[in-house]
Amino acid sequence: MENVVYLAMRNDLAYVFHDELFLYEQQSSKNGNMPLRCLFYVSDSYSKMVRSQNLYGSRQIKVPAPIFVVFYNGKEKVEEKDLLLSEAYTKKTKAPNLELRVKVRDINLGNSEEIYKKSRTMREYMIFVDKARRYSEGQPLDDAIERTVEECIRENVLRDFLLEINRR
Repeated sequence: MENVVYLAMRNDLAYVFHDELFLYEQQSSKNGNMPLRCLFYVSDSYSKMVRSQNLYGSRQIKVPAPIFVVFYNGKEKVEEKDLLLSEAYTKKTKAPNLELRVKVRDINLGNSEEIYKKSRTMREYMIFVDKARRYSEGQPLDDAIERTVEECIRENVLRDFLLEINRR
């Protein structure tokens, strides 16, 4: 992709595209602290973006609008909803001065079909996770993963990625 800026965030993804800062995180457990964590992520990202600009000057510095999404693939059922930073405030107000909204999407098989239609990789990733979960119930995890990898390669699920991993 052209004109895309990628930002470093551990195992998660942050990038700027068309004046929007997309911050995606994958979680396998529920985490009510995601809005606070995303506040730190976006603050760090903005700090890096404007570090060479005059923050104390009279000209307003423009920054991309943030979009926060958590892709959840844990075993526990989760409600797809928006998590709000203001829910963590000890004192509740009708109109908080600072709000941050994180959209939670359950990407387990059978959920988020519109995401699967848009992203073959996401669908294949969840097929992989689903197989590994099922196989690990009746055998050691290493054996379950090996079986999952072999089966996914045969079925053309994450095939290129898995073949590349196996070459290393």
